[in-house]
Amino acid sequence: DNENPYDQTQRNTKEDLQSTKEIATEFVRAFASFNGKNPSEHIEKAKPYMSEEMYENYKAQKERGTLTYDKVVPETLETTEVSNDDPDVIQWNVIMQGKVYDVEGKSEPEEDWYLVTLKKQDNGYKVVGVRVNLPN
Repeated sequence: DNENPYDQTQRNTKEDLQSTKEIATEFVRAFASFNGKNPSEHIEKAKPYMSEEMYENYKAQKERGTLTYDKVVPETLETTEVSNDDPDVIQWNVIMQGKVYDVEGKSEPEEDWYLVTLKKQDNGYKVVGVRVNLPN
């Protein structure tokens, strides 16, 4: 049996892979959209996709430090496979391309890579972790 321990598509159903891919994508669409005037808005938007514990952790952190930008607007999201050797979770890499705006309203293009980890909860798969722009 030549099961590849890093290939999550071999141990998860097509349904679970499809639904977690959609959840990861929608999570990043919400989570990546930052609004300096309402710094916790993106957490609230992402709440439906997050586990209760992750939501509570992020809510407690509130501020994301002093940001030089005022707003992030995701435009395109591309979700790709990652190698993952943990059978308890499903992971997706979501590449967010969009624009960041500074307080003067000047924008520049932005590309961020979100590694999204999902785990089955009582109410289906939820995001339990996210890491942004990990060094390769």
